[in-house]
Amino acid sequence: MPKSFSALPAKEDPMIFRDNRISSMKRKWNRIHPCWKGPASASAVAWTMYQKYANGLPLYRQEKDWKQYGAQISRTTLANWIIYCSQNYFQPMYDYFHRELLKREFAMADETRVQVLNEEGRRAQTQSFMWLFRSGEDGLPAIILYGYSPTRSGSHAKEFLEGYHG
Repeated sequence: MPKSFSALPAKEDPMIFRDNRISSMKRKWNRIHPCWKGPASASAVAWTMYQKYANGLPLYRQEKDWKQYGAQISRTTLANWIIYCSQNYFQPMYDYFHRELLKREFAMADETRVQVLNEEGRRAQTQSFMWLFRSGEDGLPAIILYGYSPTRSGSHAKEFLEGYHG
C-alpha cells in the first residue's frame, strides 16, 4: 500500500485512509456494502482484488499490509470478499457478456497452457488450459471472455459457443 492516500469521503465510504491508519466510521450507512453485511467498503474490496490480480500480491502479504496500517483483516476474510463479489457481481456481468458474444456475427477462440497447483485429482505438472473467446471486429465494442478447462479438448469451446449462429 502507498504510504498515504485518501479513499472516498467519509459519507460515501466506511474506510478512510489517513496518515497511514484506517479509521472505521461508526454510523449507519445508507447504501449497500459490496460484501453482504460486512464492514468492507467497495474501495477496500477493489483494492484487494487489484493487488491480487493486477499486481500479483498474495493474500497473506496483503494481510500483513492491512495489519501494518492498523486493521486486522485475515486472508480468509480477504478471500471471502473476492469470492462473494466474484459470484454476486462479476458472474452476472460475465454471463451478460457471454450472451452478447453469442449474438455477434463473428467470434474467435484460442487456448493457452496454464499450470494449476493443488488441483484436486491432478498432478501439479499436468497442463490445464485457459481459453480466450473474442468477438470479431464488427464496429461494436470488443467482448473478450476467458474460460478455464482442465483439458485442451474442443468440447470446452463447443460448450461455450453453444447457441452461436455466426
